[in-house]
Amino acid sequence: MKKHGMAQVPPEKHDEFMGRYARTLLQVEMRKRQMTYRDLTERLTKKGAQDNERNVRNKVARGTFSAAFFLDCLLAIGCRVLELGYSHPNHPEMFGLYFEPSEDDVTGDEAK
Repeated sequence: MKKHGMAQVPPEKHDEFMGRYARTLLQVEMRKRQMTYRDLTERLTKKGAQDNERNVRNKVARGTFSAAFFLDCLLAIGCRVLELGYSHPNHPEMFGLYFEPSEDDVTGDEAK
């Protein structure tokens, strides 16, 4: 498996992988701005969202949120440009296009 570029993920795992990718992108943008889920929730509430902090945290953790929620979050935290290939200098494998799938993602096998 390559250490860079979009990893090859089986079609049946694609949606799950992309959900984790979106979750990671949002979390990276929050960390860059030193924002907590409370901060995010307060900003979303000002824009009319009805979710509480626990709901927001759970949505992000699952990575199964809608594109509308993703964009609302990015705009709420002040993100106007999103770097899809973000890489942390100390951990290039952790984020963005450097996000390597686990062996389960590649094989489709569950951990025993």
